[in-house]
Amino acid sequence: MATTVKKLPHTKATSVRMTAAMAEKYVSAYTSIYGPRGGGRWVEEALAQLLKHPSFLTKIGAGEANIEFEISRHIGLTPLSQSQIEEAVRQVRRVDPLLSGLPSMIIRAAIKHRLDSEPVPARMVEQVATPQAEISPGSLRRRKQA
Repeated sequence: MATTVKKLPHTKATSVRMTAAMAEKYVSAYTSIYGPRGGGRWVEEALAQLLKHPSFLTKIGAGEANIEFEISRHIGLTPLSQSQIEEAVRQVRRVDPLLSGLPSMIIRAAIKHRLDSEPVPARMVEQVATPQAEISPGSLRRRKQA
């Protein structure tokens, strides 16, 4: 008699389009915590944070109508991430059944939410700092008077 062994679900590869700035922050955030292969785990935690937020439905697709997404990032979704996305899709479909591209919108919203809620890594602060940001208010007044 042959016994069947149920296979455990594996990670599922997906790609998500995002802006270049968001992609850079996302890669920096997950590599600082989990290393270069930790994107899937970071997104899993981001999805959990988003779904715990009381008004997470308002964050999905917010402000994306006129944004051009230049970069496509590949993300390995864990089985937990897949079920979290399915649950979020069900909840969004109750509100707007005709919305298209929901899984990507949910992942982008989760990434944005986590990036906004966590402190920026020191590496990112150094990249964003510009010489103009180091000008003191007193030197600005002197420049205006001249």
